Amino acid sequence: MAVQAAVFPPADNTISAEILTTATTAAVEIPSGILFAIQASDDVHIVFGLAGVAAPDVASWPIYSGSIQTFQMPVWCTHVRLYNPTGSTVRYHILPLGRN
Repeated sequence: MAVQAAVFPPADNTISAEILTTATTAAVEIPSGILFAIQASDDVHIVFGLAGVAAPDVASWPIYSGSIQTFQMPVWCTHVRLYNPTGSTVRYHILPLGRN
């Protein structure tokens, strides 16, 4: 069954940090099955994988400045990494969402 429209309340463990110019984050753990929203102050690129996930680059999935994207971690995946392709420091926020 697909979710057509819903409101998911925020969970308690928001993740926020900065990524320096043309740098990547370390692997950020998000348990599989978790629904989460992600937003950044400028463009970033994201990859999904396990603890040793490879670094993302400009070919990875983009999250554009001003957008909020929502993902659900697949069962085969426990971590994300982000890449900052811009000429300035970017702040990102990952907000786990509940279904209760």
